[in-house]
Amino acid sequence: MGLFDFLKKKIKKTISSVPAIRTEGEENKSDSFINTAVDVRPDNVPPEVLRLLWFLDGPMKNYENIAKHKSKINVEGFVLEISFFGAEEPSAIRLSLPVKKPADIESVEKPPYYPSYSSLSPQQRWIYLDWLRNVDKEINIGYVFIFYYGLERHLFFGDAEAAFNMILRLRQRHKNSSFLSYSSTALVAACIFHQKPDWFVRYMQSISDIEELAVDDVYVLAKRALGMGLTAQELMKISRKVGFTNQRYIKGESVLFEQELKKLLLEKFSAEEIPLSNFDLKECPIVPQVIFANYSIDNQQRIINIPSIIENQTFSEMALELLKATHERVKVLLRELRKGGSYTPQEKQIVNKPTKEIDDAFKESPLFEAIDIHLFDKNVKYFNKGICPYCEKQLQKRPVQKGKCEHCGNTILVKNSVFTGQKVMLTEDEYKQMVDIRNERIYRNWVKTMLSHEGIDISMFAKETKLKNLSIEESLLEVIAANAQKHFRDSNMGFYRNSLMHLGNVYERMGQLENALDKYLLVCYYDLRGCMNGTREYNQELAFLAPAVVKWIDKLGDALNLSREQMKERYKGLVKQLKEDGIAGVIDSTWSELEEALYSRD
Repeated sequence: MGLFDFLKKKIKKTISSVPAIRTEGEENKSDSFINTAVDVRPDNVPPEVLRLLWFLDGPMKNYENIAKHKSKINVEGFVLEISFFGAEEPSAIRLSLPVKKPADIESVEKPPYYPSYSSLSPQQRWIYLDWLRNVDKEINIGYVFIFYYGLERHLFFGDAEAAFNMILRLRQRHKNSSFLSYSSTALVAACIFHQKPDWFVRYMQSISDIEELAVDDVYVLAKRALGMGLTAQELMKISRKVGFTNQRYIKGESVLFEQELKKLLLEKFSAEEIPLSNFDLKECPIVPQVIFANYSIDNQQRIINIPSIIENQTFSEMALELLKATHERVKVLLRELRKGGSYTPQEKQIVNKPTKEIDDAFKESPLFEAIDIHLFDKNVKYFNKGICPYCEKQLQKRPVQKGKCEHCGNTILVKNSVFTGQKVMLTEDEYKQMVDIRNERIYRNWVKTMLSHEGIDISMFAKETKLKNLSIEESLLEVIAANAQKHFRDSNMGFYRNSLMHLGNVYERMGQLENALDKYLLVCYYDLRGCMNGTREYNQELAFLAPAVVKWIDKLGDALNLSREQMKERYKGLVKQLKEDGIAGVIDSTWSELEEALYSRD
């Protein structure tokens, strides 16, 4: 019987759900966050990030410190328990706390070792909130951990699947060893608790480097639960734990060692892995295992006791014998290779592994056709083997970046694959093709971002675009303008401001620079007034200037060759057209602030 048959209780989502991102006819909750920060409002926090944040106050409050949550599972007689209670959730955002943009980000002190949102300084909070706009961006790992703490809570008592996906994403961008270790264990534990074999497979597929793989007792328990065995690589990772101390070939000839270990496993088990179902969990020693980084989890439950297959005597003895036998095989094989003159030390061999996951933008969608992700597979092989991509003859020397084939005389370009990041050797035409694909990926992701920020369903958008025979940009202008009008009618001026900004983005991409500039100038006006949702009134305490928008205005002003006086008249003319009560009294003051931001460098 599989281990999942013994998982009696599913995790109950007892915490109130995070407000859903707007669908047609619903309020766009994502912009509520943008309009509630005191001194800074990060523009366009992506919905997939927003839904995973915990709030202690404000319109999106979804966390109560008094809540206590427990979940238990019974694994072949072993009770495993997860508890969240005690300390306040460290990732929880309290919007009433001050936030201040630092004059010099580099001079801001790093977050403490056990960081929390509440313990950050106002300047650190600004950095954290700004980072939430793009969680892929490199940042001090302390800020990543703050976000991650909340994701751990979601893994067991919230939006588990969204949290799982987000953690996988963070792991691709932030390679801190402590973070990779904690997140690896939490992901694997979540696979067990939620009975999700498909999650485990996705976790395994996300591992780009074997060094990132944390093979511990939870990991091995999960593999047993899935009916999977322990692979040669995984056995090599735990070699010291089973008493194999001679690491010479595991470190220096890992490829060859793995190759021979696979052969040995195939001989013994008729598969390239050790079956784990043969080991009785009741005969396994009980060991403590750290599962979580989040320190609001019950201290006793951050470390849980689980049965250790690794320390099972029968398993460890068998694994040790397999590793010893493989060591001897590699020793003999290397001796033969050296005699035959065909031995190349591993450190001199080409290692050309994928360095990134394939972007979803290449997949088929309602708007775009799929792009063949295998277009440059042969070019990876050309690089690995040092073969000319034109004449397919062996090169005497592989070019570093650019070179000519000594056989056909054509120019060879060495680049990174747009799909996998691997080194490829390309013809000049293939390189042009790769550049086009890279630009297409950027464009597709931009369209996806625009639709996401406006809460527009991509399938309906594609249908309407085709029906009206519009370009994607023309269709974007139409639907975003409709959204803007609705926000204005409903007095949701924060949402309205965001739609103006998105219209500016579309106009700029279309090359309609004057239209783009006008939208950005209006965005600055509403920002400087302190616009809010649910009212046409303004709150000066919420007034700010988005640095990105100011930068865009500056760039467009240069492109259109506008003088300071021309920019001033353009701004005042636009604001006067709004015909708001008391407009005359704020035109000069708001322009003065924008002018200082635009021209202070002068």
